Amino acid sequence: MATIRTILNRLSGADLSWANLSRADLCPVMVLLSNLGALSDDLTSDLMNYDAANQPNPKAFAAWAKGGACPYSGVKVQRVANFSERKDCYKPRRKLLSAFELMKRVLVEKCKDSDYHPKKAAK
Repeated sequence: MATIRTILNRLSGADLSWANLSRADLCPVMVLLSNLGALSDDLTSDLMNYDAANQPNPKAFAAWAKGGACPYSGVKVQRVANFSERKDCYKPRRKLLSAFELMKRVLVEKCKDSDYHPKKAAK
């Protein structure tokens, strides 16, 4: 039986844009741990704050953004979201969002249609 980590590794880089996830039982944390790749600046900023909030030394992110070492270097804690981080998107004053809120935004951004897209008006 495949572990969650094995399944996530197999999904690494998968194009979910046409996937029908309407009947899937999604775990927000597992969605965030999949390899999300590049995201919009806005979502990247929010995910970076979430990542920092779940790291033993959140201040290490500010040092990293200014050219310092990776905040996870030498730390025995893994990231809580796998995405392409960008120093220019780290904005620690942004509101911290829940894993569920971040998952919804990831699905809207990465999937062409999901239960979390705004509902279209009936004609």
